[in-house]
Amino acid sequence: MADNGKLLKDIQIKTGILKRYVKEYHYYEKEAQKQLDKMNAMKADSSVDEYSVKKYNEVLQETRSMLPITAGNVKKAVNELKQLMESNAEALKESTEQLAAANVEVQNAASVLEA
Repeated sequence: MADNGKLLKDIQIKTGILKRYVKEYHYYEKEAQKQLDKMNAMKADSSVDEYSVKKYNEVLQETRSMLPITAGNVKKAVNELKQLMESNAEALKESTEQLAAANVEVQNAASVLEA
């Protein structure tokens, strides 16, 4: 069993990693939607040439391709955090603050994993 202080630090770090990955996933979702809206506006505008629309579509596809990669990172981070919490459950009984923060981030990540 790991030293309690080191264990709490590890949980705090893994919680931060998970939080960052969830934030990154939501950023890519919003960015893809913005790009889709802009591309649709470009298609509707007759003054924009077809090449520009095609290139902007490539940008949109690159952004969309990051969603499964980031979702995979979220899943990996959730699994690592859960494994750390489960394997040290006895030592964590008194560490409610870090444990609560970790559980909140795991629940937040569920929205990404369900998407």
